[in-house]
Amino acid sequence: MQAVDVGANIGYFTLLMRKAVGRTGHIYAFEPDPRNLGKIRKSVKLNGFGGNVTLEQDAVADTSGRLRFRFQTDSPGTNHIDKDGAEEVRVVSLDDYFRGRDSTCIDFVKIDTEGADPLVFKGMRNLIRSNPHLKLTTEFWPDGMRRLGLDAGDYVRMLKDESFRIFTIDDRMGTFTSALPDEEKGIVTLFCERDS
Repeated sequence: MQAVDVGANIGYFTLLMRKAVGRTGHIYAFEPDPRNLGKIRKSVKLNGFGGNVTLEQDAVADTSGRLRFRFQTDSPGTNHIDKDGAEEVRVVSLDDYFRGRDSTCIDFVKIDTEGADPLVFKGMRNLIRSNPHLKLTTEFWPDGMRRLGLDAGDYVRMLKDESFRIFTIDDRMGTFTSALPDEEKGIVTLFCERDS
């Protein structure tokens, strides 16, 4: 079992995924903030997970190269791609990253990129198509998407075009609902899977 953590932040989900995949699985975690990546590195080492966790100091989007980025010193969990950002970071698409690697057994992808989730999704189309059993969670934040010139409705259509069934996770109730996300509700997490 292999999983990918895009927008790993301080590594909470990286560690949970590593525990879920066990000793024989592998986690690929992407986090462009060097401060956050340092925290993940320490946590991975303290937990003895180093052998099957790969950490990459990259943002993830639909292309590879470099992009402007805004680091939030007061809230590093809200760092994001921003054309007016003060920093430039390396960015990679998942399709480019996994080209030449065995990517036919990726089971799960978590995407949390402060509105850039549709860009990440666009850049992983080959990965999606070569892994018909793939499941993913993605942050659905229409305001963050609009800030990047993206349309939340288009993102839902992209997910559906790849035959994903979409469920909204109700964090308060701990349940999934099959209702499509409301573009006016703020931030929600979506769980997406395809029929096997």
